[in-house]
Amino acid sequence: MTTGNRFAKYLRIWFALTSSKRGLTASELLHRMPDLSQSSLYRHLEHLSADATGVYKTGDRWRVAPGAVAPIWLADEEVLALAVALEVLPGTLRTTLTDLARKLDATLSPPKLAYLTHLRGQRRAVVPGIAKSGPAPGISEAVQYALAHEQILRLTYQAPDGTESLRDVEARGVLVHQGVEHLVAWCRLRKEVRQFSLLRVRIAAILDETFVPDPAFDLEAFIARAFSVRAEAAIAVVVDLAPDVAYLARERTWHASQRTEALGDGWTRLRFEAGGLFEIAAWIAGLGGKGRVRGPPELVERVRGLHKDGLTSLELAFPQSGNSPVYISNTNDGGPP
Repeated sequence: MTTGNRFAKYLRIWFALTSSKRGLTASELLHRMPDLSQSSLYRHLEHLSADATGVYKTGDRWRVAPGAVAPIWLADEEVLALAVALEVLPGTLRTTLTDLARKLDATLSPPKLAYLTHLRGQRRAVVPGIAKSGPAPGISEAVQYALAHEQILRLTYQAPDGTESLRDVEARGVLVHQGVEHLVAWCRLRKEVRQFSLLRVRIAAILDETFVPDPAFDLEAFIARAFSVRAEAAIAVVVDLAPDVAYLARERTWHASQRTEALGDGWTRLRFEAGGLFEIAAWIAGLGGKGRVRGPPELVERVRGLHKDGLTSLELAFPQSGNSPVYISNTNDGGPP
């Protein structure tokens, strides 16, 4: 595996050689790169000449063959990371990265490419709820242009219930969640920073009006507030996890602020401060009664409501009778009171 530092040295040597039509001697290369020892330089030159980079030696001069392109060395882990990223990125970014992957593949020798193709087939990324498609054509490009040139965007935005509204926004950045791009922007209609799923943007018109970015706005800090994607006001969450799901707190990071505390009988207490009341409640309700909310009160009520709604829907779908299954919620499992 070629480290980044060594790769940088190889490129310095390669570009130094291409800058001279007559080529360079080892002494001339050492004069240009005094941080290299003579033994290191010869070792790097031998590697370059043996690695199909166009570097060769005639007499005492090292040269680069006409038409040779700058070499790229990729570690197996780097290629595999790129392959996994291709599976989780949204449409427009995936297309761009796929083109990059093809270019990188073209630099690999046939045996190396075959080996890495085999490895790619053994690694997959699983992202539940990933978007089926990307934004409408031109939406991502308009957002990127507005960000780069600090121009106002007029969005025709469709809510989940189908209603549409016009929003003039000042773009702050873009975040990607489950394969969906979300524009983070100051909404002039709502007078606050909002997030807009690009999947729901029907039209994105760039207005002939610029804005001055808010120097106090920190995109990283804004995103860090959210439990998932909704960066609402943070709440102090306390939830106790039953023994058979306690590993979820020990092995995974649900939020950067999380802390865990071992309780009696295998229970684990999870604490964090994050925004997104509905997303947090839905996650806890999805534990099927194995997560007991201790606070705050509004989260307790939201989880209670989700459980009640779920039970009502289940009873409507499967009325209890002699031939119907009976669903029992195990709430007396010996956990902390």
